Amino acid sequence: MESNVSLWKDTGLVLEGGGIRCIYTAGVLDFFIKKKIEFPYICAVSGGTFHAMNYMTGQRGRSRNINLYFSKDSRYLSKRRLLTKGDIFNFDFIYGEMAEDLLPFDFKGYMACPHELVMVTTNCITGKAEYFYKNKMDMEGSRLATIASSSIPLMANMAYINGVPYLDGTEADPIPIRKNIEDGYRKNVVILTRNAGYRKKPEKVMEFLAQNKYRKYPNLVKTIKDRPRVYNESLDFLDEEEKAGRAFVFRPQKPVEVSRTEKNKKKLAAFYMEGFNNAKENYEDLMRFLKDE
Repeated sequence: MESNVSLWKDTGLVLEGGGIRCIYTAGVLDFFIKKKIEFPYICAVSGGTFHAMNYMTGQRGRSRNINLYFSKDSRYLSKRRLLTKGDIFNFDFIYGEMAEDLLPFDFKGYMACPHELVMVTTNCITGKAEYFYKNKMDMEGSRLATIASSSIPLMANMAYINGVPYLDGTEADPIPIRKNIEDGYRKNVVILTRNAGYRKKPEKVMEFLAQNKYRKYPNLVKTIKDRPRVYNESLDFLDEEEKAGRAFVFRPQKPVEVSRTEKNKKKLAAFYMEGFNNAKENYEDLMRFLKDE
């Protein structure tokens, strides 16, 4: 992303996951691109990593267009593929033909961007979060880390990096604001894909299926079972940061009706515009937050 620019050196950006729900995030980020708002440090999880990459290249509209143009394309998203290949999302297509030809991704621009992107994953052996730093990897490393961060349990195969199996970072660190603080960013802008007041409930079916599928990975199973508690604790911590004036949060304003594998283009377009308009409506407040020392 070019820098004639408002670069907020002391503020980090946090992007929650949510699969296709992250089209709301795309709307907020596209507004940031329009206003040339940049952050030196981005910590993103799951689908948030994909949108962060497009944001870092300044490719306004690319995230939106992928989801609108390809939501019903079986090469992109397919329940049949989940049954036959083990992945509901076709990462080979997303980072292959789509990125190279159909909706080209600016690979050079991404690697040249000086800002840091931290991609959150869950180590399947330890069950703990692991963080991959864009500026310490080549493009292939970023691709693998993004795939690992986005590999939803039960809906994707494990992704291997240096022989270690990983799944979606949402399981271990769903809203990674603590990582930003740990790395020195006391102020943070956070983009959520769930509405205010949302709290995650125990998912007994998910727990049962995970127990059976991942029985060789007991630490991962425990992490999956603990996810609702960890997610809600993360929201509580974020609420404290927001009340203390150290976090500025964008989130949908009403209960979200977009699923993480949503195919309805009208819903997707509306949810994207909700994100864009939320950012637009809160622009002045955001500027005050960013300028406040």
